[in-house]
Amino acid sequence: MKFKPVNKIPNMEDISSEIIQKRDNIIYKLGSFLNLYGYDQVETPIIEETELFIRKSGGELSNKLYSFVEPGGNKVSLRPEITSGLVRTANQKISTSKNLRFYYNGPVFRYSSPEEIYANKSRQYTQFGAELFGSKSIHSDAEILSIAIKGLKIIGINNPKICIFNMNIINEILSIFNISDRGRLFLIKNVEDIKILSNKEIIKKAKSIGIIKNNKIEKNMTYSKDSINGFIGRRTKADIINRIKLEENLLDEDRFLSALNFVKKMYKISGDPDKSLSKFSKLLDNYDSKFKLLSQYFIDLIEALEMEKINISNIILDFGLSKSISYYNGLIFDIYVNSKAIESIASGGRYDDLNKILGYQNNLPALGFAYNIDEITKLLRSEEKKFSENILKQTKSNNMREIINKVNKDRESGFRSYVEYIE
Repeated sequence: MKFKPVNKIPNMEDISSEIIQKRDNIIYKLGSFLNLYGYDQVETPIIEETELFIRKSGGELSNKLYSFVEPGGNKVSLRPEITSGLVRTANQKISTSKNLRFYYNGPVFRYSSPEEIYANKSRQYTQFGAELFGSKSIHSDAEILSIAIKGLKIIGINNPKICIFNMNIINEILSIFNISDRGRLFLIKNVEDIKILSNKEIIKKAKSIGIIKNNKIEKNMTYSKDSINGFIGRRTKADIINRIKLEENLLDEDRFLSALNFVKKMYKISGDPDKSLSKFSKLLDNYDSKFKLLSQYFIDLIEALEMEKINISNIILDFGLSKSISYYNGLIFDIYVNSKAIESIASGGRYDDLNKILGYQNNLPALGFAYNIDEITKLLRSEEKKFSENILKQTKSNNMREIINKVNKDRESGFRSYVEYIE
């Protein structure tokens, strides 16, 4: 029987020794740097229960997971990220210290379907990151962000672009419009569409998924709370009551439009911190004065970053920055290799509520970041290193004892040496 070669899974890569050496050198430099800041290296399992990642992402990662049932019957997945496992580690150790600092590296796995924007990207890539548990201080925000920036300088990326925002601000502001959690998430998750599409198109999308009331449907509804005791067909009274409650929770179009008009203006604010804050303050002039205090966070953060000797001119305050995963509730940031780059090489933020989402009882403020090491490895120029190398070839007349003795002496002296054997 003739067998055909087994091909690679799409978007998986075989990595050459040259790239591995370069990647490992980057990881070593970053690890040595993080150690100076008091961060300890930890590892988490590559395979975890699927529930861990579903809870953490709120379902956003569910269609990207490589999931299966392992021989013991557990539903498990290859990890799509490493933070979730670190939360478990932190809970085991938090009693020993008020602040915990970890760094990590390893492969993560995310599926991308052929029609997605990132369909051609590798589905396995290497992350290197750091997490700080136990502090809500503005200085912990500054520490994580400054480490992410300084770490890039250590490996040769000297002029990155850093985009920052604070998710707490958009959540606080949307509360003044008295909209539901679903409406709030819709306006946060659809940032890019809101920037470019008309209000009419956005409202149509919101109606199609049940975010706001559809007046045409409302007119055709023939039941009400007062008529529940009348003819209800095949639906139970409980079904109708639940439907009425759902309808009551839908946003009316005017309220949704007010919130949409505000965020549409806010999402367009982006630039150096001083100019962005000035535009943001003007936008808030017609709203509750207490929200002007939200600008103070960025003023304090910039001051803390200056203490860390960060070049503020590289920082963009982007009010349209968002994350695909919903648990972020404070600082978020993306870092690009330079001002022209369109894909980030590092990303991070604060996630104070994740501990309880994952089932732990105590409050555990936390934030962190991760580098995409594979992308960084491709971007950096190779450091040309010439290794002393001795290749000895076996021939029929060779004395193999003499050859083996020679290569062993070379290796003991620090030289790369090996034998090319014949059959």
